[in-house]
Formats: sequence, C-alpha cells, structure tokens
Amino acid sequence: MPPRPAGKLDVGAGFSAKLAVSESASREALADAGVDTALVASEGNDVAPWLNVAVGLGAGVEAGLTYTGSWLRAGGRWATWGEMLTLSIGAGASGKFGLSGGSSGSSGTGIDAGDLTGWGADVPIVLSVRSDPDVAFAWIGARGRFFHLSGSVRESGIRLGHLDTNQWSGGMLMGIAVGFHPVWAALEVEADRAFISGDLDSPTRQSGEFQVWNLTPSAALLLRY
Repeated sequence: MPPRPAGKLDVGAGFSAKLAVSESASREALADAGVDTALVASEGNDVAPWLNVAVGLGAGVEAGLTYTGSWLRAGGRWATWGEMLTLSIGAGASGKFGLSGGSSGSSGTGIDAGDLTGWGADVPIVLSVRSDPDVAFAWIGARGRFFHLSGSVRESGIRLGHLDTNQWSGGMLMGIAVGFHPVWAALEVEADRAFISGDLDSPTRQSGEFQVWNLTPSAALLLRY
C-alpha cells in the first residue's frame, strides 16, 4: 500500500501461523539428539496474534510497531509510488521476551523453549499494485532475517540446559487486501528457508544445526486513518 501522509495512522489486528513444511532431518530422527531437538523447539511453530500500528512521517517514510506473541518489532519503510505501483524498502529490529511454557509442545519435540529471549533484524522489499478506486491491493516481495536467541530449555518441566542459537532466513511473500475506505481485509503468505545453528550446555557443550522450509500464512483487518 502507498505510505501514509505525515501524521496519518495505519492500524491492524489479526493472526499468523508458522508451519514447518520440510526439514533437513525429521523431528523423529532428532528425538534423541539433545541439541538438535532444542534447536527445533527454538525455531517454533506457533499461532500468534498480529498487532500493528504505523504512522506516516512524510516524504514517503513510515515508522511503526508490530507485536506477534512474544516478539516486538520496531521498524520503518521508505516508499516511492506512482498512480498504481508502490515500491517500498524497509528495515526492522525485534526483541523476544521469554514466556515460560509459551512454546511447549508446539514444535512437536516435547521441549519447552518459552524461556528463550533475544533480538533480531529484518529487511523487506515489497512491490504492490492497487486498483482505482482503492478497493483492492496486491503485493509481492522478499524478506531476509537474522535472529539470536538464548536461554533455558526444559523437557517435562526439568531444565535441559542453556541454549544459544543463531537463525538466518530468506524468502518470498505475497498478499492481497480487499475493502472500502477505511477498512480492508488482508491475507498474506510467506515462504522462507531458515538455517539454524547453536550450542546447548547440558552439562557439556553440544553443537548442532539444521535447515527448514517454513510457510507462514496470516490474516488481518487493516484500518487506515
């Protein structure tokens, strides 16, 4: 969508669901490998709320905050646009807050990685097109991410050890929004390849890594003031 004029707001609320669709090794094969099982759990596959607010700063620049469960992202984008097309380049920094038990069982490993905290950064590039009048929008783009997470992981409520992990990912996204001013309903799907490595102190240090394809569908209502 085109950026908001200075002082104007975008507000959105919805949900997203992160699904692992292909892995370099099956979860069953990793079941007896403590560090690899913990890494699978740290990657997470959760349904999460999505809340966003963005404000126009003028000159095609927006800044905003996005909340997705235990993650909070602060970011911005710069856009250039014509009558129908908008090209935007963004950047964001994220922080993860530990929520004990928040990921328990969601990874299919029985490992609770909800205590992990960390930080990350991402860079999206998106090309969008709109109808005239502004009834429908469609977009396609790419996004690269890096996350660092650390903290305790547990199995059946018992501390398994301390995990440090780095996660790199890159992928494509596409979406559509339909509605009438000031409300639109939006759907988006993102597919990415993640490369995850880390160390588990339990009690001796173990190192591991794996790769996974993720599919993340999301849906939201968008309100433009």
